[in-house]
Amino acid sequence: MRNRNKDSVYLLETIARKKIRSYTTAYTILELLDHQQEDAWIAKRVGAKESFEDILRQRYPRKLNEADLKNVFEQVDKRFLEAFVDSEIVYVGRPTQASWDEIIDLMRHNNISIGDAFHFVMAKNQGCNVFVTNDKDLKNMVEQNSDMIAGKPSEINEKMRNRGVQPFWK
Repeated sequence: MRNRNKDSVYLLETIARKKIRSYTTAYTILELLDHQQEDAWIAKRVGAKESFEDILRQRYPRKLNEADLKNVFEQVDKRFLEAFVDSEIVYVGRPTQASWDEIIDLMRHNNISIGDAFHFVMAKNQGCNVFVTNDKDLKNMVEQNSDMIAGKPSEINEKMRNRGVQPFWK
């Protein structure tokens, strides 16, 4: 999984090293698979020397073969699922019907994407007190609608200290 934010990678490494129980959603796994599929497809198009314009125009549906899709899943499986989920460091939450209803209600009243609504509702319902995101709009929405400490990995320590909470990384 290329081009990951180095602070995010460091945070995940710290979580694994210190065995800090963490939480993500099944939607995260779907996002990782989606990004990896897109990267694989673009790499094939660049390798075929297609123009950037052609690549963008033909972006969906991605025409990946079964071997490409298997490789994408293996990358996500090895780098995320095996390293964090299978080792029981990161718990993957799956929504209940009540969660889906809350996600729909949140989207009805806020200008928010399904992914952001999903992550927020699941974290809130899990009782998370720290919400790590590089998305400024999502961070602001989390802060406005909950008591969770929210921010980029590089901001979380200071925000935790400001709330009188002992930082857990760096």
